[in-house]
Amino acid sequence: MFRTVLASIASVFHGKRKRAAGKKPKRPNTKPDYDSYLKVAILASVASKAHPKSVGAVADIYAALGLPFKSIECLEQIPVESRPADIWLRLAVAFSKAGDSERCEQSIGKIDASRLTGGQAIKFHVLQCQLLADRGDFDGILSYLGAFERALPFELEQQRLEAIASLGQLDEASAGYRSLIEKRGIKLGFVKAAINHFHRINDHKTALAMTMEAQLRWPKDLSLQATLCRIYWSMGNSTDFVDSVKKALCFRSMVSGPVMNHALKARKLDPSVDDFINAAIERVEVATKNRTAFWSLDYAHTVLLAGRRDLAEDIAIRYIQGGGIAPLARYVLALCNLADGEFRAALTELKEVLQVAPYLDAAYHQLYTAAAASEDIVSEIADVIRSRRGNVPRFRQVDSHGRTLHQNPDLIALHYINGEFESGLREKVNRRALNSLTYLSPRNRPPGLDFDLSWGGESLFLIADDGVSDEVRWAQHLNRFAPRFGRVEATCEPRLLGIMQRSFPDIKFHAVNRIWGESPKRFTDLREDVPSWELAHYLDGKALCTLKEFEKVVFTNEMVLATVKERGTLIPDQTPGGYLLPDPSLRHSWGEEISRKACGRKRIGVLWRSSVVDRKRGRFYFQLESLRPLMEMAGCELYSLQHAAKPEEIEWCLANGINILDVDLFEDFEGIAAIASEMDVVVGPSTLPLEMAAAVGTPAIIPGVNFETVGIRLHKGAGAACRHTKNSFVACDPQGYSDPDADQVDRLNRVMLRIADEIRTARYGSGLSGY
Repeated sequence: MFRTVLASIASVFHGKRKRAAGKKPKRPNTKPDYDSYLKVAILASVASKAHPKSVGAVADIYAALGLPFKSIECLEQIPVESRPADIWLRLAVAFSKAGDSERCEQSIGKIDASRLTGGQAIKFHVLQCQLLADRGDFDGILSYLGAFERALPFELEQQRLEAIASLGQLDEASAGYRSLIEKRGIKLGFVKAAINHFHRINDHKTALAMTMEAQLRWPKDLSLQATLCRIYWSMGNSTDFVDSVKKALCFRSMVSGPVMNHALKARKLDPSVDDFINAAIERVEVATKNRTAFWSLDYAHTVLLAGRRDLAEDIAIRYIQGGGIAPLARYVLALCNLADGEFRAALTELKEVLQVAPYLDAAYHQLYTAAAASEDIVSEIADVIRSRRGNVPRFRQVDSHGRTLHQNPDLIALHYINGEFESGLREKVNRRALNSLTYLSPRNRPPGLDFDLSWGGESLFLIADDGVSDEVRWAQHLNRFAPRFGRVEATCEPRLLGIMQRSFPDIKFHAVNRIWGESPKRFTDLREDVPSWELAHYLDGKALCTLKEFEKVVFTNEMVLATVKERGTLIPDQTPGGYLLPDPSLRHSWGEEISRKACGRKRIGVLWRSSVVDRKRGRFYFQLESLRPLMEMAGCELYSLQHAAKPEEIEWCLANGINILDVDLFEDFEGIAAIASEMDVVVGPSTLPLEMAAAVGTPAIIPGVNFETVGIRLHKGAGAACRHTKNSFVACDPQGYSDPDADQVDRLNRVMLRIADEIRTARYGSGLSGY
């Protein structure tokens, strides 16, 4: 009987249930109810006394639910001596999903490949290739696959081509993808891999043609439609992008998270996209009504992206109440709690998620979001994020050069908050772009963990890899290392070219636009000659060719790390004066105009936000009304240094006596530097105008409006001087940052009153202290 039940489960799980003769064929169940199958499979396993086949069926369902650790726990119940080859293979796959390469390799070593079926053998060889890729041994992959006497199946051919591409042989890899894409029997997964390859190397025309051809062959595949949206977005083709998003939203099967992300971008270009989003959500509500199946959680996450917290929470709660165990349900509830500002409840849910799914990267990021917004639970959150290194084996992996392969990005800021400068920077420099540089220019990367810049050398090339505000800030370290090398060149933001060349005449600068996610339309224009998706964010083809001439090539953050290792701190040298030189003639002309308006009064530059404000960044900024304590000071004249100011903000400033200068504060960096140098003090959050003011030697005061600002820039007991930006000070709330109910507006008012007192007495930073 139990064998019959087990066979029935297997047939449903694999979509192979036979239709009864003479009955109308039922529509295939493309969204299995894994939770229900799991209960039956566990009963069958118990009844069979943990027969390997029945245990394997349970493990397969755990894997489908996103629980590789449960799958491992299940499979390890089978005695080692009783494990057949397919059980060892399942264990290897589960260890791989859990990020444990070492135990994956041990399991593979136990497998007698001759006992595997054709499909199992392919999975076995793919795992072997992935283990080699994890170590960065791409030559090893080619050697391993080269031993096959017959033509490789598509899955292994994909591994071979990816290895070739990783070795920088992009033309050969592209030719391989093109030749195989037309073959009969090609699988959709391989086609998607080919499309992704051409998208990564910025050959969007080929990726577009392949996607359209694939849609003709697989018209019901929503992921292909999402890929089409992504390609149009990267090409900057806004009309076709919006049309493709609308089409994706009309798919009746489901609306995926990637599609919804594209839809949120598209509705900024075309408001009518909202109608398609609403119609899609209505279908979601109908499809999930009275259903608690695992697959409905995808819907919950998707509608949460669209702002439907009520529907997302309802689906997740019904899933849990119905006995579902997938961690995604509690993850959705955590996101709902974060949206409502219920940080303690979010922490509780995320802890439960990470107990069963410690490999879930998104959960750690959400933990950091909660820490930044609610300082009373930060130490508890920090402990959980630190545990990632121990609980997820892939975060302990290093490549052949000794560098950590996987970055723990949400730990970086927490390292800074705890004064662990070197640890935080090391996390930051272990990035994919750095590893891409290793493969493209092997001789430029050392065998050790860090680049040694202490002894200098013949030549050095620096790649700017942060935002433009960071670039201005980190320029303070250039004079430490440049004299140690005979030849030094560096990339820089084009708007900074004149300032950088004037300030550091011994360094040759290359103006290179960095590409961020907000500006994909520039990608194809500037990066067709850069063969690496990661490096294309920081280099153009001309700069990439220049790298071959240099003995040492490093990213800016590696230079900052070298500074910390030499000095033992990130706190800048606080000797008077700046390190960037404004244009003398511009400074003179702006100085005359500013002095004429000030008439001997103290000149205060003010700003209140970045040019980009979203939910995450918004907590660092504030409203114009918060400037009132500064506006009410006698003997002071205020000047707006806000770049990308909105018309209504300009109108408010003019109506309240804040001067608006005739300069483009977003594009004209020379003008910003000249104006900032004529201020007595600048007040505002850390954005380009404030960083520029500090860089030219003007005292800058940063209102510490939240725990993250104060923690990262001061550290406990570090005093008022900012440890990142020279000539800057952080003003803290005198009532402290331990009250989770404190309103940021009230806190900012108190901070601004304190700043006003500092400015009156010219005691910038002397009365301020860390929390």
